[in-house]
Order: sequence, then structure tokens, then C-alpha cells
Amino acid sequence: MNKKEISKLEYYGHDKDYSIGDGLYIRVRKSSKVWIFRGRLERKAKVKTTGKFPEVGIIPAKKKAYPL
Repeated sequence: MNKKEISKLEYYGHDKDYSIGDGLYIRVRKSSKVWIFRGRLERKAKVKTTGKFPEVGIIPAKKKAYPL
């Protein structure tokens, strides 16, 4: 998924996560799009917000996600 495709994603009445790969997702909300990372640390599921789209691009969002 690239910047143009992410820009076209729309809100349809509820938050929805779209997988980018390697645990990175773009969450489409009513008023914004947010980067989130899902992973495991010490066998526990963790979720980390890495910034808003388009202020933070795909590559910087991935860099902020590691390490969890």
C-alpha cells in the first residue's frame, strides 16, 4: 500500500485497520488516519501508536515501531 492508496481510504461508520505488513497498520478513524504497530514483547500482545498520516509517512512509521 502506498501514500496515494492510503489517502483514498475512507471512514465507513467505525474504525478500521488496514495491514501494511510486518505488524504495521493504518487505522482509519472518523477524523484522522493513525499508524499503529502490533507486536509481542515478552509473550504479551502490545500495540504502539507511531503517528498520524500524512504527517508521518510509511518508512518513518516503521522506524518508530521498532523496537516495540
